[in-house]
Amino acid sequence: GLKCKYSFEDIVGRNDTIVFIKEFDVVNPDVHQRAFVISSIREPCDHYLSLWAYGSTGKGAFQRNVDGFGKDAPYFDSVRDIDAFRHTWLRHPIIKGRLARRHHKYFGENHFQDMIKDKLHSYPVDCWVYVDDFQSTLYSCLREYEIQGGHVNWTAPLLSNLVREIQVPNSTRGHLQNENIQSNRSNYTKNDPLHDIRENHHSKCTKYFDKETATFIRFGDEEFIYNEFGYTGCCGGRERGDKLIAPPPLADEFGFDYNDEKNPSKPLLNGISNNSRNSVRNTSLAIDIDEVV
Repeated sequence: GLKCKYSFEDIVGRNDTIVFIKEFDVVNPDVHQRAFVISSIREPCDHYLSLWAYGSTGKGAFQRNVDGFGKDAPYFDSVRDIDAFRHTWLRHPIIKGRLARRHHKYFGENHFQDMIKDKLHSYPVDCWVYVDDFQSTLYSCLREYEIQGGHVNWTAPLLSNLVREIQVPNSTRGHLQNENIQSNRSNYTKNDPLHDIRENHHSKCTKYFDKETATFIRFGDEEFIYNEFGYTGCCGGRERGDKLIAPPPLADEFGFDYNDEKNPSKPLLNGISNNSRNSVRNTSLAIDIDEVV
């Protein structure tokens, strides 16, 4: 959305330094050759539930052609709504396998023929943002982009708040609000990277999937997503084998002096050295991050 677009322009710059890939456009090798590509991935059960709940509010592209949307707002978790989701909406020919088809279209099908062991390396993507761990993985991707030569404005309000959210313990994450952000979750938008708003329009994912429905997704058309991206199961998390770049902990909580140049955890707020820039592929950034509702 536009809000997300202009937020990223504040973070990394405008025009020639950033490429926005529209939601239904293909991430092609040409873009990958000239830009550092950040894309997003989401556990399929959670993603399907999101599409259904969003459509149940009267929004989205499926309203006219697909039956089985929820009727009982705001969370569409009544017995009849859950039954409609499981047995009507998910089974509709337009919906069944849609995430797999979308994935093939966005990233091309050549990587499915690639016999290399780590298939993630065959995607035209440099770094993945995982919706289930959105803040930490987005931060890590921006740091990777910075390390290979890109510029990131860490003082931008959106990004400085994002970093602070990551720095606090998980138990208190989400409670740090700046003066311009309301605490009422109804004010959050689907493009807000500071808050997990996946349950704005529905209850917890596991409430909507019984064993049969979970198996239908987990071992159906989207099975390759579970296998390639490490998701443990329907509505489940990931086997976190990837190494994320994390921000340093809060100085006032842990006593670090972040003005100390010898501190190995000090973030590179001004990018990397000019000597390093000579060896990197490019300093442009391509953004292809899907909605997180």
